[in-house]
Amino acid sequence: MSLVFGITHSLDLQATLDFLTHNLHQISSLHKNVILLGFGFMIVAIAFKFGVVPFHMWVPDVYEGSPTPVTAIIGSIAKLAAFGFLFRLFIFALGDLHFYWQTLFLIFGLLSVIIGNLGALLQNNLKRLFAYSTISHIGFLFLSLSCATKLGYDAAIFYMTSYALMTVGAFGIILLLQYKENRGADISDYIGLNKRHPWISLLMLLFLLSFAGIPPFIGFDGKLFVFSAMLDMHQPAYVVAVFIGLLMSVVGAYYYLKIIKNIYFDNKDPLDADIEFNRENLKTSLVGVDSFLLTMNGLF
Repeated sequence: MSLVFGITHSLDLQATLDFLTHNLHQISSLHKNVILLGFGFMIVAIAFKFGVVPFHMWVPDVYEGSPTPVTAIIGSIAKLAAFGFLFRLFIFALGDLHFYWQTLFLIFGLLSVIIGNLGALLQNNLKRLFAYSTISHIGFLFLSLSCATKLGYDAAIFYMTSYALMTVGAFGIILLLQYKENRGADISDYIGLNKRHPWISLLMLLFLLSFAGIPPFIGFDGKLFVFSAMLDMHQPAYVVAVFIGLLMSVVGAYYYLKIIKNIYFDNKDPLDADIEFNRENLKTSLVGVDSFLLTMNGLF
């Protein structure tokens, strides 16, 4: 930011906008390169804050290691704040430089959608799965912003708002289950949940279907608006990006539906299995003790 301030001589967003609007094509190439360098540093900072690829490696560890209420805040309120920063700075103040960051945002978005969804397939911890899911959803956000059109910006605002609401709800369900059963972080904890807590299962079902983008839930509308904005660009690169986004949405639906399968169609609770296993071991141990006592009684 200090590099941009050094050229524009102001930290006021409106003054920065006015300077770039009237003087961008008149300043020397050195000053222009300094602005672009500062602009690049700010892009890296905001990309790290969002956790987009390739600045995403902290997200799974923080989501898994943090207490669930903290994870919910990181995944919702913090993301909304970062989006406000991104929108005010990059879209409002530095919007005239959009031709410099459009392609970069498109690359960020595609990499995040691909790696986020593929990474989520390998997870057994639900909070870690949601972390990779977050990376993929932020990827869709950057895809819509890369359009640099009013339709793309509107789609980004809608997607970010709906995603924040879904995140708060999903982590609220995890927190509720942890309060009731002292577990809920692992995917296996949700096996047979419908028989134990039908209402909690129903709420989790609604949030998972929305995350997966299944109509008529709000997650479907968010993806639809993003894809519409990208197709409205009428560029081959965005058509390819829409195809990749649709393919990765199917991948994302798979791991969400796998959780739903655990909730409604798998009935063997692993906790019950552990209890049964311990009971059988106890029986075996008691039989061994009885045999030992009988043997000792025969000897003496």
